[in-house]
Amino acid sequence: MPREILGTKYYNIHELSELLGIGEVTLRSYFVRGIFKGKKLSNSWHLSEQDLRNYMDMKDTPVKRGKS
Repeated sequence: MPREILGTKYYNIHELSELLGIGEVTLRSYFVRGIFKGKKLSNSWHLSEQDLRNYMDMKDTPVKRGKS
C-alpha cells in the first residue's frame, strides 16, 4: 500500500515491481540512472503517483527510429 504524504501517494520499489512487472534490481537502477525521479524516504526509494503517471505516459509515446 503506497504511503500518502501531504496528499501525494508514494510507491516503494516492491510496490512498483508488482505494478509494473519490472524487477526490483532494475527499478533501483532506474532511480540511480535518473529514469525515475524518485525520493528516498526511510532509506528506500519511492516514486510519486504523478511521476509514475509521467513514466506511463512516456512509455505510450512512440519512439522515432532511423532517419526522418
